[in-house]
Amino acid sequence: MKPLDLTKGRPRPPLAELDGIMFFPRTIDKARATLPGGNIGDYSYVPSMSEMFLKHFGVDPDAFVEAVKKADSDVDVATWFRSQIDASKIASWNETVSTRPVTDENRDRIAVRHPVAKRDLSLVRVADVLLADDRESVGEKLAIDF
Repeated sequence: MKPLDLTKGRPRPPLAELDGIMFFPRTIDKARATLPGGNIGDYSYVPSMSEMFLKHFGVDPDAFVEAVKKADSDVDVATWFRSQIDASKIASWNETVSTRPVTDENRDRIAVRHPVAKRDLSLVRVADVLLADDRESVGEKLAIDF
């Protein structure tokens, strides 16, 4: 896959799905930004929610980047990923990522990396904070070219 420059556009949204798995496209985009010629900008591949995604499925972050590097498309990455994971973990991941709350207890910690969490108290899910942060940092333009 071609590298991405995440200073010129944002990764795909947190709840975007590939092969029925939320956050998967975003993790691919962030991995592509770490490839030679890419630019991860203010984003983070590890540590980040992408790292949490990979840990949930027991996939090594470096192996994932290598698979992305060798792939021609998202479909290739999805095929490789499915061969590495226990598919029974997909439902629990999707539930986690789609409902993970921003609470009084974690808002300050989240706001260290994503200040919008502190400014906009209407953001009640971590996925919403990530999306709002994307919009503030690079606007509506997606970095991915299809």
